[in-house]
Amino acid sequence: MSNKRTLTRAGTLLFLAFAAATAHAVDIGLSSMGTTDFTNFSDFVVQENVLAQDGGFGALTSLRVDINGGTLTGDGIYTGPTDTLDFHLVINSVVSNGNSQSIDGLWTYTGGTGTYANLPGGSGTFAQSLLINHTPAISFFTFTGDLAPVPEPASMAILATGLLGIAAKRRKKA
Repeated sequence: MSNKRTLTRAGTLLFLAFAAATAHAVDIGLSSMGTTDFTNFSDFVVQENVLAQDGGFGALTSLRVDINGGTLTGDGIYTGPTDTLDFHLVINSVVSNGNSQSIDGLWTYTGGTGTYANLPGGSGTFAQSLLINHTPAISFFTFTGDLAPVPEPASMAILATGLLGIAAKRRKKA
């Protein structure tokens, strides 16, 4: 009976330690509007202002994306008053419909500054609509996904204190 109780306690402690050490993902959703010099699909730059932000760590106000249509990849940066969020994107599909194009794909966190610095990771989806019958083309960009926060030092300190207390209590019993 004693071995079973010890294994149960050890399993519980390991679960609690893992749960405390792994931070929950933070949802982020952004929508923006702007323009792009869309003279051809081989290379173009999107410049937009953020219209709405849901989630994330700090306010982001503008977007710049450099897209290489030849490789269907690109790099982007959301910029805010004190933060930046850098990402890499991969285009999955492009649908042309006369005067417009719809582009969608996946993004992956590559870095950032301020509250977006040194995150363990992040990824999600994006969609872009282009009205290409205007010069410059009008662009609408939506960006959704999850960002993984770094565990807070205070939470880790509380966890360590609790584990030390449990260990001290067990030694007193023995």
